[in-house]
Amino acid sequence: MNEQTLQPLGIAVLTIYDTRIPATDRSGDLLVERLLQAAREAHA
Repeated sequence: MNEQTLQPLGIAVLTIYDTRIPATDRSGDLLVERLLQAAREAHA
C-alpha cells in the first residue's frame, strides 16, 4: 500500500441569494457542517 501525506486544503463556502437572509438561510451552515465532518473522517 502506498503511504500518502495529507496536505491541508483551504475551502471557502459562499452562498448568494436575493430572497434569503443569514438568519433564515441554513444551507450554508449545512455545507460547512458536512465539510468539517468530511475533514474529521479524512484524518481518522
